[in-house]
Amino acid sequence: MSDDIRRMAVNDREYEVVCLLGKGKGGYSYLVKDGSKYFVLKQIHHEPCDYYQFGNKLESELRDYEHLRQIGIPMPRLIDVDVQNERILKEYIPGPTAAELVEHHRMKHAWVEQVEQMCELLYAHHTNIDYYPTNFVLSNEQLFYVDYECNAYMDEWNFENWGKQYWTIDEDESALRILEQEGIEIREASPGDAEAFIEYFNRVGGETDNMTFGAGEFSPTMAEEMQYLEKMHQDGRSVQLIAWKAGKIIGDISLTALERRMQHRSELGMAVLRDYWHKGIGGLLLKKCIEYARSHGVEIIHLEVRSDNRWAIHLYEKYGFKRIGTFPAFFKIDCRYYDFEMMCLDLRTQNK
Repeated sequence: MSDDIRRMAVNDREYEVVCLLGKGKGGYSYLVKDGSKYFVLKQIHHEPCDYYQFGNKLESELRDYEHLRQIGIPMPRLIDVDVQNERILKEYIPGPTAAELVEHHRMKHAWVEQVEQMCELLYAHHTNIDYYPTNFVLSNEQLFYVDYECNAYMDEWNFENWGKQYWTIDEDESALRILEQEGIEIREASPGDAEAFIEYFNRVGGETDNMTFGAGEFSPTMAEEMQYLEKMHQDGRSVQLIAWKAGKIIGDISLTALERRMQHRSELGMAVLRDYWHKGIGGLLLKKCIEYARSHGVEIIHLEVRSDNRWAIHLYEKYGFKRIGTFPAFFKIDCRYYDFEMMCLDLRTQNK
């Protein structure tokens, strides 16, 4: 099929071809327009594919679209079908592909989680899709699967065993780039940060129900906060780290040593302002905190995290934390109870 095409028709309605979007196993996809409205026109091709066998490509495309639509997979709407010319007209969803996001280090965990949520629906219906990131477009923070292809479920071709490798995020590199671009510094807190801490905690307490306090409920005096920060600074097994930007705290992590028969353990707590979620800042704070613990003789780090905070649990597990139990009704907020996961990182085994 020539790339130099000016106009294409679907059921005798002509569309101006803007550009070739790409070639897949089953066809060529073009960005076309009718007046000011844009669409995607897919021309089925019959070129051989060494690793995939098709039946009737057009019938398969339409059958797959209906199957995925019923499952609830976010996709562009099917607008028209030209059976004679083997052409499909789809809704155009503007935005970068997931492949472009990965290439430019802009991929976020929240978007990968959207694919994992799709997988829950797909696997329940014994179905796989083509998880390669060129087949997904991000629009208004929502990922859409823009290829209608799907297949019977097989373990070796699911997202975890095949697709996820292509969505790899070099999180440390990406986060360090964000820190440099936005002028964010990660450093140890000092008593001089007391006022900024009080302001920060009262803000972050109103942005999430994961904290032990809400908006405006963090109320130590300036002297008390300075004393706390000084104590953390002087205790060799405790540390308070902050992410600092333009004179304000945007994230923090604390490692608090326990005493006597529990002195081999330290408790971890962490928060990040909502505006900076999913940028890798929490991961960098956690990594630096673990490095500090390892170099200062801490043997076990433990924490509690809300059971429905999937992103935080995923982050902790990435850095080696294990779930050791569930604490039922750990929080009670507005007459509703919330369970927490108890997690720990055993540095004794990692240091061997």
